[in-house]
Amino acid sequence: MKLLAELKRRNVLRVGLAYLAGAWLLIQVTETLFPVFGLSDAAVRVVVIVLVIGFVPALVFAWVFELTPQGLMRESEVDRSKSTTVATSKKLDRAITVVLALALMYFAFDKFVLSPQREADLVESATQAAIEQALEEERAKQASSPHESIAVLPFVNLSGDEENEYFSDGLTETLLHMLAQLPDLRVSARTSSFAFKGKNVDIRDIALALGVAYVLEGSVQKAGNRIRITAQLIRADDGFHLWSNNYDRTLDDIFAIQDDIATRISSNLKLTFSDNENNRLAKRHTPNAGAYELYLKGRYYWNQRTNDGYRKAIELFQQAIELDPNYARAYVGMADSYAFLQVEGVSQLDQYEKALGITKRALEIDDALGEAHASMGLLIHDKDWDFAGAELQYRQAIDLSPSYASAYHWYGELLGQLQRFDEAFEVFGRAVALDPLSSAISSDVGLSWYFARDHDRAITVLRKSIEADPTFSRTHHYLAEVHAHLGQHAEALLAQQKGWLLAGDDPAEVEQRITALRDAMQRSGPRGFWQAQIELAQASRGPDWPVDVAAMHARLGDSDQAFALLERGFSARLFAMLFLNVDPAWDGIRDDPRFRELVRRIGLPSLSAVSPDP
Repeated sequence: MKLLAELKRRNVLRVGLAYLAGAWLLIQVTETLFPVFGLSDAAVRVVVIVLVIGFVPALVFAWVFELTPQGLMRESEVDRSKSTTVATSKKLDRAITVVLALALMYFAFDKFVLSPQREADLVESATQAAIEQALEEERAKQASSPHESIAVLPFVNLSGDEENEYFSDGLTETLLHMLAQLPDLRVSARTSSFAFKGKNVDIRDIALALGVAYVLEGSVQKAGNRIRITAQLIRADDGFHLWSNNYDRTLDDIFAIQDDIATRISSNLKLTFSDNENNRLAKRHTPNAGAYELYLKGRYYWNQRTNDGYRKAIELFQQAIELDPNYARAYVGMADSYAFLQVEGVSQLDQYEKALGITKRALEIDDALGEAHASMGLLIHDKDWDFAGAELQYRQAIDLSPSYASAYHWYGELLGQLQRFDEAFEVFGRAVALDPLSSAISSDVGLSWYFARDHDRAITVLRKSIEADPTFSRTHHYLAEVHAHLGQHAEALLAQQKGWLLAGDDPAEVEQRITALRDAMQRSGPRGFWQAQIELAQASRGPDWPVDVAAMHARLGDSDQAFALLERGFSARLFAMLFLNVDPAWDGIRDDPRFRELVRRIGLPSLSAVSPDP
């Protein structure tokens, strides 16, 4: 007890407490600040070790010495009657209080400010580490897997003239198409490969994103009739160049160059073109270099996916056909342009009719052209409601061009509309594997999940598609449709607004529409929301407005108005063919006998319950 009393009198305990509190605060500060100045954890450990070592000497120092007005003196030399330990103890108490207050402030700052940021950094670091690990695992998997997949990256235009961009892009597409003829080689689709155009991305990361083991890249320089082409085949797992070559020729030699590149790649991958593939490739080429160049220009404009682009493409394809009337791929390009072109005052039926005749001509020239069979399937699917015939055409397209993603895409849509959802998502999966960065495919996959009544998965797929490409308007419209069906009108309005703006609608007009919808919803709830949508659709007078309005009346249970509108013309029947079997918009009138009669009259397959768990 005497020892404890003496420790208190000499302030040894207070010194120890002040030392511990100060040391803890100092350690916390160093852990925060040292990394900012690039100091490692070793520096923090040194501070901790020094403070631990200094604890005992500090206690001994407090026991042996006393701070007096005359300075630091040994405790044994101080007159007890003149001792200042009481005054020193008060100073130490104040110091301890200050240190503890600072420690408490730091604790609060650390908990509410530093800790969340630290946790976020840890999550980001862990996520990055997981990504890196996944990358390495995938690269290892690719290294050990059979070499049967390749991506053809857009060849770089080195001509110094942007107008020659069509040529470098066209050469890329042609090589992609030629390699797709190899039966044992999976070729990434154009949409996904061209997503990396002009971007400085590591080859291994591109290969991982596209799911391929090899990458072909190169450059093109065109000046008049002279061309210089560089091509190199790269193994994705280690970036090793398997083959490369330079070609300095005239434009008349372009076909020989393409054949040589395709042959060299197949040789390096130990794959071979069969006699049938060689024959198809020979038929695919036009012997006319001028026609080929016009075809490349046409596809360049077609890939812009705009009405102006389709019009320019049609002109160029027509010019190519005039130079070579037997150029099958030029016919397919023209047919696809007419199929997607929207002409004011011209029905889509007329456009389809024109496209159908052109596609038939392409098949007369080359009945082994997979693209032509896919286009034929799309046209008889949409125009004639010939589901069996469309399915046959899609299957032929896939057999002839197993790397043609559009064939799988359109076939998956058909299967979904026929409620064969298991098959649809299997086919969609192959389309996504070939073209993983295609917004058109991913958005239609999301729509099909909506048709299958798996709303959560539909929203997930559509949101992921938007994350990958936030500029594709159709995805936003599909997401708006799902949210509206679920009664999530605020989310629907936001998605609808984005879709309209991305589609090029006037921003002021879009704001007026959204305001009208929001006001109607606030006044009358969900019914007001749909009534306002009906007014907007009627005012737009778009080609499918009667069917759009009919679907909205169906949601409200207004069956008489819905059926009156569904009786209108080809457009309504086309829409019904595509969606009556599956679209949840019609659920409100499905049990009406008039609905079943309409389905029977337009030749749809018999309705069956849609599986809630495809």
